[in-house]
Amino acid sequence: MLERSPLLLGSDPEFFLQKDGAVIGAERVIPKEGLDYGGTEVILDGVQMEFNVEASEDTYELGRSIQNGFSTLKTRLGEFPGVSLSMVECLDVSLQELYSLSVESRTLGCQPSLNIYDGMSQIDVPPGFPTRSAGGHIHLGLQPPIWGRRGGAYSDERRTLIPMFDMVVGNTCVLLNTGTEQAHRRLTYGKAGEYRLPAHGAEYRPLSNFWLRDYVLLQFVFGMAHFTVDVLTTSLKQSKPLDDQLMRYFTVEGVRAAIDKNDPTLAMKNFDSIAGFLEEHGRAYDPLNRETLPRFRNFLRKSNIEREFPAEGVMERWINTDLENTWFQFISRF
Repeated sequence: MLERSPLLLGSDPEFFLQKDGAVIGAERVIPKEGLDYGGTEVILDGVQMEFNVEASEDTYELGRSIQNGFSTLKTRLGEFPGVSLSMVECLDVSLQELYSLSVESRTLGCQPSLNIYDGMSQIDVPPGFPTRSAGGHIHLGLQPPIWGRRGGAYSDERRTLIPMFDMVVGNTCVLLNTGTEQAHRRLTYGKAGEYRLPAHGAEYRPLSNFWLRDYVLLQFVFGMAHFTVDVLTTSLKQSKPLDDQLMRYFTVEGVRAAIDKNDPTLAMKNFDSIAGFLEEHGRAYDPLNRETLPRFRNFLRKSNIEREFPAEGVMERWINTDLENTWFQFISRF
């Protein structure tokens, strides 16, 4: 049985605002100092905006922070008729709009990421580059034995975690979020293996903001993230090669191609190789386990997130969701 790891979950999901069907710079609505409600900051991030949420021990608290962010945003948008949330994940901003914004907003200023396969992922684009995308990075507040000091012993297994996340989280998300814009986004950033090592632990950076469409998608994605951390924690604490078992069929070429090209066919091949592990070790509260795996496959065959969680009405769905009584409702829809 996997051990439940002490873990803090966080994120800084980005998204766009639109008016009359066209994306506008978020600075037209959000003040430079940002907005703050219930510990959730709503701030500018280039053309787009983002939520800075509090670190949370579970997906409920994480969801509550994001719900607070949407409530704050709705109040603010009430002062700007015709402006609404856009859940487009990657787009080209019109040059007219781009050059009407402040230098800070039109500069693509994302700092370089590390990449577990190449060493560094540097965003290198010419001035006036119009493509912008909305990330949904996973922040992990880690503890020993993965990272940190306990007594006189220091451990740092954070880099071991990143390929595991590619296999379990990044690859599985390709099966859910099949839009072609993901491959376009990853020409610039969000490639397989991208990460940072902040003071709190690790940041996994390949995901877009697609999971921001609904609380149950957040539960799924961050539940899979917690499962992956639990696998490595159990392996290290119990000296069991569970991480080796999970990654037995991992190939850099196969997983990178599936994620970077957002190729669901390749992703399904990778997923099939770890399905037995998920079936054996997935617990009742994990998104994928012996009971839910067949239903998950059925969902992938018969439906998609666009149908189940449309991009329209995202803000209202979040605000009206009873978080306390929503537990992996996504699984019940399979």
